[in-house]
Amino acid sequence: MIPYPEGIDKDNYDFIIGHLITTNVNGAASGTMEFFEPEKTADGLKIHITSASPFIIGWKQAADRGLTAPAQSANTGYITGGIVPILIVFTVLSVAVAAFAVFNRRRLSKSGK
Repeated sequence: MIPYPEGIDKDNYDFIIGHLITTNVNGAASGTMEFFEPEKTADGLKIHITSASPFIIGWKQAADRGLTAPAQSANTGYITGGIVPILIVFTVLSVAVAAFAVFNRRRLSKSGK
């Protein structure tokens, strides 16, 4: 269960959750993204996951459902909880993959393969 951000509720917002696939599994290539529309509950967002790879959550104000909403800017795209943390995750992940590739190549060249 993922709690709603402060000031955001299930009735006035639409949500999307992105999942970065970090290993080749079930035909999906490492580095690709998959997206979920989570179940909105009273306590937060709910999805079923099978791995704990990096996730990102976005939301936007829902289409008018007869409620008075505050004025919106021209940008109606999803708002994320923050881009900096996910950039750090991607950077660390990229460095780790590069280091693994270098060390693996060295190991293979030393073994004569």
